[in-house]
Amino acid sequence: MINGRDLPSPYPPDPEAKITWVKFLDDLHFKRHVKAIGIEAGREAEYVVSQDYRVQYTQEGDSRVREITVPEGMLTDFASVPRMARWFAGRVGPHLEAAIVHDWLFVAWQELGIQPQRQHFRFANAIFAALLKAAGVGWFKRMIMIRAVSGLIGWRVFRKPEDRRFA
Repeated sequence: MINGRDLPSPYPPDPEAKITWVKFLDDLHFKRHVKAIGIEAGREAEYVVSQDYRVQYTQEGDSRVREITVPEGMLTDFASVPRMARWFAGRVGPHLEAAIVHDWLFVAWQELGIQPQRQHFRFANAIFAALLKAAGVGWFKRMIMIRAVSGLIGWRVFRKPEDRRFA
């Protein structure tokens, strides 16, 4: 049960298998409801994913096409790029859809009622990398963005519970 809905786990049975293909299925839609979100002083503006957002992928050794659904109602700050790095990659751009899916994979374990697992963290980063490539993000920028999310700080963020996941 995810956000009160019967959505399947976004993590595959073999999260360590290489991702071989990805496809964006939907347009990405957002809303901003200040009263529902309760923006706090000093916090980045938060937005709400206003319709389910889906991507598909396949993995090496498995011909099944799998789907990840970012559920309607998920809160996001768009791409979580530190202010000092926004000259390099802004909060929006061709990487936005990949960032939204990545954000969902960073909190979905909580909705599933499971403990954060390194294999799910690595899967989140692998799908992020594949989606960045599919979105046409250049090699250099893609490598910097992947390294930024996949290190020790990324693992700390992944395993830290987030209490404000949905509007």
